[in-house]
Order: sequence, then C-alpha cells, then structure tokens
Amino acid sequence: MTLVVLLFAELRKKAGSDRLILTLSQPVTAAELVQVVIQLRPELNGLAQRCSVSRNGEIIKSEDKINASDEIALLPPVSGG
Repeated sequence: MTLVVLLFAELRKKAGSDRLILTLSQPVTAAELVQVVIQLRPELNGLAQRCSVSRNGEIIKSEDKINASDEIALLPPVSGG
C-alpha cells in the first residue's frame, strides 16, 4: 500500500518537502503511521509525536485505521495569541 502524507509548517521545513511517500505492507493506525514517519525521517521525531493526523480532512484518533485511498496529513500543533 502506498500512502502520500502531506506535511505542513515546521514539519515541511524540517523534512525539506511538503509530502512523504510511504510504501507499507499492511494497513496501519494513525499512531503506527506516525511511528513509520519517525523511523524514516528521524529529524521529525519530537514534532511528529505531537502532531494530529488528518484523514480526508478530519482529525482522527490514534487507533483509527488508514486506508490506501485516504488523503493523510500530519498537522503540527498551533499556537496563537
């Protein structure tokens, strides 16, 4: 299964790209996806662990499954004032 994971803000800066293309042997949960991203791109470690995972435009829980056809994005925490 091939997934395109969109990256925003600081994640995009650290990765040097606005997306990662992952090839996985089986479906994963949102939490497992974050771990795969960290394994492939260790420079994203601290930030990726604090990100929300969006599936098809909606934030999902860590135990929710991701399918090959889903649009996935990692959304870093935001702060404002």
